[in-house]
Amino acid sequence: MKPNQNLVIAQVVNHLNANGYLAWRQENNGRIDENELVLRISKLLVALAHVNYSLDRVAQLVKDIVRKCYRPVPSSRKGIPDVIGFHLETAKWIVVEVKIGNDQLRPDQEDFIKILKRAGGDCWVIREINSFKIAFARKHQILKAT
Repeated sequence: MKPNQNLVIAQVVNHLNANGYLAWRQENNGRIDENELVLRISKLLVALAHVNYSLDRVAQLVKDIVRKCYRPVPSSRKGIPDVIGFHLETAKWIVVEVKIGNDQLRPDQEDFIKILKRAGGDCWVIREINSFKIAFARKHQILKAT
């Protein structure tokens, strides 16, 4: 079964919050205005009853409608990881980017991680929760011992 990115992100947030962090999922994607989308597609369906467009033309019209109904997040920054948080005692920042399957870091994500690492933040790129929990525990046991 293919891992679900949303589930892994939720597990990361829960794990961090249970281990002395305040962490959250950082949504950076825009959203579809559902009401506007339904209205525009409904109007298209009515209009299509009167014309004989090819499937390709109809598909293009639907794509155009979806794009017009997309609402970006204002003042968003490219490259923000999926999970952001900080340690409640030390205020040290932590970020976790979840990649599933063949998904790879984009250059803007690599840049954000480099900036945070230079500033002393804790940065993770993970593919599943179990190895993250093990590596996280190892790292923090080493930190506690020093």
